[in-house]
Amino acid sequence: MNLDDQKLTGVGELVINDSLDAPLLELQVKRNSATVVPTSNDLIVYVDTQNSTTPTENRREYIFNLSNALQFSESSDVFKMNLVVKDNDIAMKTTVTRLDETVEEVDTLLVCLFEGTNYIYTNYSGADIEVIYPKNNDMNKYFLNNAIYANHKYKNKGDFSLEDIYFKDAFTKTENKLNLEVNNATVDCITSKNNKFSLDANGNLVVNSITSNNNPTFDILNAYPVGSIYTSNTNNNPTNYFGGLWELIDKEFQSTINSVSDTTYFTPGTNVSGSTCYICRSGHNLYVRQLVTVNKILNDNSCELGSFNLSNLGIVSLGMSLFGLLAYSDASNTGIVYNVGYSNGTVTQIDVFNNTSTSSGKSYYLMFNITLAKDLMIDSYCDKFLWKRVA
Repeated sequence: MNLDDQKLTGVGELVINDSLDAPLLELQVKRNSATVVPTSNDLIVYVDTQNSTTPTENRREYIFNLSNALQFSESSDVFKMNLVVKDNDIAMKTTVTRLDETVEEVDTLLVCLFEGTNYIYTNYSGADIEVIYPKNNDMNKYFLNNAIYANHKYKNKGDFSLEDIYFKDAFTKTENKLNLEVNNATVDCITSKNNKFSLDANGNLVVNSITSNNNPTFDILNAYPVGSIYTSNTNNNPTNYFGGLWELIDKEFQSTINSVSDTTYFTPGTNVSGSTCYICRSGHNLYVRQLVTVNKILNDNSCELGSFNLSNLGIVSLGMSLFGLLAYSDASNTGIVYNVGYSNGTVTQIDVFNNTSTSSGKSYYLMFNITLAKDLMIDSYCDKFLWKRVA
């Protein structure tokens, strides 16, 4: 599809003379060296039938909430709204590509034009603007049905009202909800609105509890004979649901990565400052990288590096009494291997550096990764619990 005759570029303000009463197909805004930047982070797009010096009462205003204003340094951050194909469907997507190449997703708004003449400008006075607009022809009239439908589905998160469903007479309305009675339904997944019940295409059923009648025709324990493994996302004993006797045999961390510059995970000790921390939890593994700055000369004397805040790490103990760490001096960039003592959460450097003296004010990385037994892992940081039926 050649859209060259529907593309316009300009600075500050664009004029369109032959548009449909329909949304823009694409919009791009960039700063240049002369752009006047607004005081807020919001990007506002205006659409009117007269120019910006004589706005009408019918002027349309579309506010896009950006995390930061568009930046410019030789080149510009790029605000872009365009149609994309996703999962064999057409969708409208809005992004800001920053100078550091990070991409920020922005809530999409349909920028709708008036039929005929339109003036398009923004609160970034003098910015570069590029649009692809719906020219008043038959091709666009057919194409825009898909674009408008996709945006409706995006804004309503897939939920349609009775008026949106052309086969609404197949349903029976009860209060403000819909009931459907059919002989057969073929679906990929059934999920309750509160996400407490689901049945997926692979036959996995997730429920909070199962209650049987006094004379059940199906005994849930038959599905879990002695020796069976049951997996749950909470540490609730299956005995409460199914009966029988179950034993917790394993659990795993919920995968997460945290990077902090405060004392959430590590409190600097005596003669140490400037603590930053990076941790990763996954499965049974805990990875920690700690950066500290020593405020004393390190030689044969021990130095208390600090204390790990174990509960915030998601554990009750490191599960070790002594471990070796690798430190890097930011002065010489040389590796130094030394031993560190650990007791009751406190970490102390107890070995001798491989040089006779290391001056104060130097930064060292303390790095370790350990595999934890389930008993050392706090339940609230785990999302996988494995139970075995023992009786």
